[in-house]
Amino acid sequence: MDVLSSKKPPILKSTIIISNRMRTEPQPIYSEIGKKICQIRKKINITQTDLAKKIGTRQQLIASFENGRRRISLSLFLKISEALYVDIYDLLPMDSYRKKPGPSPKIKQGYDQILQLSEEDQQIILNMVNSLYSKEK
Repeated sequence: MDVLSSKKPPILKSTIIISNRMRTEPQPIYSEIGKKICQIRKKINITQTDLAKKIGTRQQLIASFENGRRRISLSLFLKISEALYVDIYDLLPMDSYRKKPGPSPKIKQGYDQILQLSEEDQQIILNMVNSLYSKEK
């Protein structure tokens, strides 16, 4: 029996340990991003399950992102920001990376819902907004 073939290469063992460590010990940057995802998600009344469905993954993965125990891939990070109606900068914990504040997630969500209405209903909403705006002046 060949001794070398019966042992796993050390690199595999090291990789497994690193991977397991990431899943059990939250990293500060990922915890901060996870907290922001959770805050915004709750603010617009979306459950972890709803968010998972929107981005094509499982609720358990969203939970692990929110508690900082899993790293978020760039592709999922972008999908999460779109699903929460926020800019990716709004999910970053560093204020220096933030852009000027734009419309709130609820406004963006409402806009997407308005786009699904008929043109006639959209015009009614536009008239209501214009009416409110003229009262403020």
